[in-house]
Amino acid sequence: MALGEIGGSSKAGISSPIYDLAAPICRRSRDLAAVDGRPFAAGTVLGTALEKIQDTGSGINPDDEPAAPNAWLFGPPTTLLQYIVDEQVITSVTHRALLNVRATPLLLAIAREQIPNPTDQTKDAWQQLINLSAGDFGFAEKEAATGFNTLFSHAAVGTWGAIETSIENTLLNHIRKVSDVETVIRTSAPTLKDKDLRRGLEGGAPGVLLKRWEGLLPDTLTTMGRQLLMLQAFGLYISLKPGSEQLLSELAELRNVILHRGGVVDQRFKDKCPWRPDKIGDRMLVSHELMGSYFDAAGDFAVMLIGAIAKSPYIYTAPS
Repeated sequence: MALGEIGGSSKAGISSPIYDLAAPICRRSRDLAAVDGRPFAAGTVLGTALEKIQDTGSGINPDDEPAAPNAWLFGPPTTLLQYIVDEQVITSVTHRALLNVRATPLLLAIAREQIPNPTDQTKDAWQQLINLSAGDFGFAEKEAATGFNTLFSHAAVGTWGAIETSIENTLLNHIRKVSDVETVIRTSAPTLKDKDLRRGLEGGAPGVLLKRWEGLLPDTLTTMGRQLLMLQAFGLYISLKPGSEQLLSELAELRNVILHRGGVVDQRFKDKCPWRPDKIGDRMLVSHELMGSYFDAAGDFAVMLIGAIAKSPYIYTAPS
């Protein structure tokens, strides 16, 4: 996947299939990828999901809320998909801008020399432009020297935050809406304390319930594996592409390293991501290639979540 390769794509530097798949729903512009008058080709995972959304009422359009009984189901994943696409575009454009900043002072200086018989006023104007562009040169050079680590680290933190929020909101919505929620959670976490369950269901603390529930799941699961198991409890079965679960688990732990350890690998990261070659004390750098992998895995999850929700046992389908 290209995040910001110059000349690499007609879509703001993005040449990922997930962009092509997601753009229509995220932009609310169904004509961007119309196929036979439909927003997605028949047979695609998201295409099937959107057909279900159209049939049942998803709440994609806020004005349709009264007639959108499935808004509580489709709201979190469609918001996530939009965020992933937007974050990918923003990262790509910023990456390209930083690349251009490094070359701008030199290009302006060359262009200035091509002006025949410039007046003093013209020379001053060009010099001001050169000085202005040179003011950003230091940061751009520093970023380039680290492989644009700051840019991609910010993208990584934001992307996992969006995924985590989408999963949390999906689970919380089920806790609030599903009538057999107590049975569902008891089946998934039979050792959950009754007071924690009661506090979550009746005491106004469903977020605490989620944390207690997750904490009782097997330690052998990856960070993302636990999230998938909790979604599965409500009938949302998600089969990610090979490697995506591992990448998303890594992204979750990377977020902690960046925000809480200043980007330095700690014991927790090693324990949670044993496949990573980094040693404790190493500085974790997020490269162009690595962030591209995270974006692809995040897009895979968002699309699969929408597909799973389209098959949810709790979805409302209007009588034919």
